[in-house]
Amino acid sequence: QRGGAAMSSAGSSYYHNLCMRAVNQTVGRAIRHRNDYAAIVLVDARYSHERTLNALPSWVLSGLRQGVRSPRDISVALGPFFSSRMRGAL
Repeated sequence: QRGGAAMSSAGSSYYHNLCMRAVNQTVGRAIRHRNDYAAIVLVDARYSHERTLNALPSWVLSGLRQGVRSPRDISVALGPFFSSRMRGAL
């Protein structure tokens, strides 16, 4: 089983990079120009891992909020975000 661990690690890295590329493309589609805004909710324990966080764009990381554990928490966290955007649009 020569190289088995290296192959497994290489395969894992390949699939991680492939998935994060898809995530980043999806995030980029939510916001097309500077007047756009979107709340991007990444609901998966993997987004708490440093490796996964490091694969996200810096502008996503700058607005990242961790520790949201329930749908209610998400609603509470998003309320001020959308309220401030709505006030700015009026």
